[in-house]
Amino acid sequence: VPSHAVDALREIGDERAVEPLIQLLKDENLRLKAGAIAEVLGEIGDKRAVEPLIQLLKDEDEYNRKNAVEALGKIGDARAIEPLISALNDESRDVREEAEAAWEKLIGGKRAVVTLIQALKAEDSNVRAKAAATLGDIGDKRAVEPLVHLLKDEDEWVPSHAVDALREIGDERAV
Repeated sequence: VPSHAVDALREIGDERAVEPLIQLLKDENLRLKAGAIAEVLGEIGDKRAVEPLIQLLKDEDEYNRKNAVEALGKIGDARAIEPLISALNDESRDVREEAEAAWEKLIGGKRAVVTLIQALKAEDSNVRAKAAATLGDIGDKRAVEPLVHLLKDEDEWVPSHAVDALREIGDERAV
């Protein structure tokens, strides 16, 4: 596949380009172009690209991971919440910063409360802690009961995030 294929698909710029771009993303010979492919997928914004982009977050190349994070933030699918929270701990500062920006775009306030409550049950303690902190920032009272349950978390610092979130929400049930 010539390297200009990505540019040609960018020119198409709509849902017709998504499947070919996903196929290019899976091509091991094009790993160096994966970041550019992710960028185009993010511009198009089609949810079919979410799973392949999540897989790209495991790539060894920092540029590819960073662009995958950015694209996931643009697409705005709830399936990306846990992977984006995990990306907040990436070894690369650029990836971490992009994950923070994507996270803020993705959660966008109250519409994410249900998804964040689900994230309180994630296997990764970093995901549980970040979800708790974000629920505190949002301040939605629907999060009180799930946050109370998080006070018994086995990871010692997760309950502290739950306590802070409950304090920010300020609901009597937390007492």
